[in-house]
Amino acid sequence: MTEEEKIFAGCMFNNRTPELVQRKRKAHRACLRFNQLDESDPARQPIIKEIIGSIGSVYYFQGPLQFNYGCHTHIGNNFFANFNLTVMDDGPIYIGDNVCLGPNVSLMATNHPLLAQERLGLNEQGKMTMAEYAQGIHIGSNVWIARFWTAFILAVKLSSVQAVWSPKTFRTTFLPMATPVGLSVPLPKPTAKRTSFSRKIGSISNII
Repeated sequence: MTEEEKIFAGCMFNNRTPELVQRKRKAHRACLRFNQLDESDPARQPIIKEIIGSIGSVYYFQGPLQFNYGCHTHIGNNFFANFNLTVMDDGPIYIGDNVCLGPNVSLMATNHPLLAQERLGLNEQGKMTMAEYAQGIHIGSNVWIARFWTAFILAVKLSSVQAVWSPKTFRTTFLPMATPVGLSVPLPKPTAKRTSFSRKIGSISNII
């Protein structure tokens, strides 16, 4: 199983392998080209299709922006993103139609084991490995995320027709028609046994 296949199978993976590093660098170079162009340059918006896995015909990114993989993100039609969009699409990210993202929104489909002995290791060449675990983010159609909002790891889902405007970090699922204001879930203590990812998805030996 390749590291890319491990991501979509819900397994831990090593994000420092050549196959994943190559994908990330391709996206990073394209983001750099986008960010260096003036917002009125007609060559700017078409670069988005070089970055993202798929996107509808109508979209606008204000920039600056940063995608980690890009190819793991799929966006519907009529999409708008304001300043400083950050997308850590280590896991898959799906966004519906008619979605607007305000300034300083971060979509973080990525996580690492909180226990150091699970997170860090060495491969047979003596190089450090970094265990990662990524579940997806799903944002339905007609959602507006207004500002300073972070969707952070572990299968966040926003149903259709929602407005999210509080500057908070969310790790939860919202009901349809909800307007989340100030909901957040604290991170677990890293020293607790319940933070062990090996108890949830098995051995971490497959990252090497």
